[in-house]
Amino acid sequence: MNKIKLGLRNLKCPDKISLALKIQTGLQETAIFQGASVLIAELEKSRELLEKAIEIAAFGDTRGIASRNLFEKRIDDVIRKAAAYVNHESNGDEALIEAAGFELRKRNNKPSALTKPKELKIERTKTSGQLKLSWKPVKNSRNYMVQFGFKIPSKKTNWDTHFSTRSRYTLDTLKPGKTYCIRILAVGAKGVSQPSEVVEIMAA
Repeated sequence: MNKIKLGLRNLKCPDKISLALKIQTGLQETAIFQGASVLIAELEKSRELLEKAIEIAAFGDTRGIASRNLFEKRIDDVIRKAAAYVNHESNGDEALIEAAGFELRKRNNKPSALTKPKELKIERTKTSGQLKLSWKPVKNSRNYMVQFGFKIPSKKTNWDTHFSTRSRYTLDTLKPGKTYCIRILAVGAKGVSQPSEVVEIMAA
């Protein structure tokens, strides 16, 4: 249901009845949903029951209010069932989803800029030449660039780059006794983030 907007929590009972009728009509009038006869009957029945329960609850009767709440939950369940059915049968086709009476979720076409990775921690292991790296996950990142290189006085570091899909990585086959510079960059739809703070550490 990732393309279908429900928002049932924000709807009052009359609005849910109207939505159920809209969905029922859309299913009846769209050929691809011809196998939805049972679902259509459920939508109609749940509407009728909730309408009657609303009338009774209007008099303030405790059982009437309880009945209204029960049938409101029932119509919610049927609408969710209809949404799952439409999403499956339409294969995510937006025109068919709208034809069935549902609204579409708004798209977020503006990918967020990535912040630089923070809290880079490096741990030596019992294995010679091995370092375990971890850092705080970056929102909207798809993967990370793990860069490392020798610390060379008065010269720029030549970075070797590895990729990780998680916010942790293990560097192997480092040279014991050598000092390394290590940094992390996040990668996402917006491109590549600024690098994290560089950590210098000697491989054991």
